[in-house]
Amino acid sequence: MPACRVTPTCALEVVAAVDILVAENIQFAVRGGGHTSWAGAANIGGNGVTIDLSAMNEIVVANNNATVAVGGGARWIDVYNVLVEQDLMVCGGRVAPVGVGGLTTGGGKCFFSSNTGFAADGVQQFEVC
Repeated sequence: MPACRVTPTCALEVVAAVDILVAENIQFAVRGGGHTSWAGAANIGGNGVTIDLSAMNEIVVANNNATVAVGGGARWIDVYNVLVEQDLMVCGGRVAPVGVGGLTTGGGKCFFSSNTGFAADGVQQFEVC
């Protein structure tokens, strides 16, 4: 269990939390979807802080249906539920509760990888603050 859990709602709040934690030399972990099963992967114990991105789970399909903006705390099931309503699909997680951020930054093997590449190959832009 972490000593503290921070749940930011936007990228600027993530930046503020990280700046404070680094300045105070406090260990932290970032939790996107939280699917990873081994201890410490999406959490931290002791005196550390977990930055939980679950409140940053927005999914917005562009007007031209060509791109989708996905928050760092979204899970693939949420993305699929939005896209299926618009008859769209994306190369994403093969297991519904997997987080978008973790799978994508880890490469992202999906059911369509033989045709479209990995999930990371479909990213057009990351927001990095």
